[in-house]
Amino acid sequence: MVQGQAPRLRPAQAAIWALLAGAAHALALAWPGNGQALGALQWLALAVLAHLYLRTETPRQAAFMGWCFATAQGVAATWWLYISMHQYGGMPAPLAAAAVLLLQAALGLYLAFTLGLAAWLRHRATRRQFTLLAFSGAWLLAELARAEWFTGFPWGAAGYAHVDSALAVLAPWVGVYGMGAVSAALAMGLALAWRWPAPLMRGGVWVMSGAVLLALSQPWRAPDTTREAGRAPLTLLQGNVPQDQKFTAQRDSATLWYLQQIAQAGPGLTLAPETAIVLPPDLWPADWWAALRPQGPDRGVMVGVPWRNPTQGGWGNSVLAWGSGPPTHPTAPGADYRYDKHHLVPFGEFIPWGFSWFVHAMHIPLADFERGASPQPTWTWGGWRWAPNICFEDLFGEQLARSLAGPDSPHVLVNFS
Repeated sequence: MVQGQAPRLRPAQAAIWALLAGAAHALALAWPGNGQALGALQWLALAVLAHLYLRTETPRQAAFMGWCFATAQGVAATWWLYISMHQYGGMPAPLAAAAVLLLQAALGLYLAFTLGLAAWLRHRATRRQFTLLAFSGAWLLAELARAEWFTGFPWGAAGYAHVDSALAVLAPWVGVYGMGAVSAALAMGLALAWRWPAPLMRGGVWVMSGAVLLALSQPWRAPDTTREAGRAPLTLLQGNVPQDQKFTAQRDSATLWYLQQIAQAGPGLTLAPETAIVLPPDLWPADWWAALRPQGPDRGVMVGVPWRNPTQGGWGNSVLAWGSGPPTHPTAPGADYRYDKHHLVPFGEFIPWGFSWFVHAMHIPLADFERGASPQPTWTWGGWRWAPNICFEDLFGEQLARSLAGPDSPHVLVNFS
């Protein structure tokens, strides 16, 4: 046996360890019960994957380890999709469970490909130090491919486990995916320190320690870019309507409740959530429009609605706004402002090519929206510029950052969910 080389791990054993590590990685993002992020657990789970990766003998084995890890992580992080599809979508339980598994197995192919490629390069590299960079780069490419370049499915990004860890200071500089890449490098450093002989072991420890010290160093901390511009009174509405009744039994009663609360709200800005009113505006009666129009100079309203163009067709997951002054960027007849969601949820808000049968089986209402522009104008009310975003759009900091440049940059970001 070569010095420093661990005994060969059986494929079944390695697969089980990869599955367990992937599930632990998902738990690190939000621990059950309290939702706490555990950066140390994420790092250790990724270190297990790095250790398994080092013990593979072929790129195919490395790809299989990555696929097992990513599939288990995805299922553990998005198990709630089963509830959405079975309980609210009417899909039979076995089919809903299989759909979650198949979706994450398909998304796991990204990490399988990048780890397989890294293993192919590792077997041809003359310097073992290349292993750390290749593993970190493979993790970064897999996350970017899954979240940004292809599917737009960002759930489970490693960086979110480090919102309270030492790596959090890197967030303004490298973003959530850069934090994941740094964590992957640290994980491989730990795996190398465990595996190789004494000189390389010390080198792995030094690499890991240096990265941690870099993350903690004060000169790298971003300046405080958030400054108070003033205060505005807000009224936040949440109808707490069950999802299985939102589009059926309680559709009209929930709308009337929102309209009543908006009419009775005091001075300030009143906010109602995503698709608070589920009927498109072209079907609203005249008294709904009258109830949404503010009656005082110090009042404003922002409401989530499904927008439909009655003449050209097409739907948008939108936010409409009304103020007491002249319309700002009027893009919806009868309203002063409209924002259309840009980053849509696959299957939930748009149908990928060839999957219309899947959405029809789930009985999803409003499942094929059109994508809004990026960036979009802000809305001016109360002397401030307001920039809405909808649901999981607030996961994409780089997308939100596009609206921060130029004279129309917002003072306030508002998430409707």
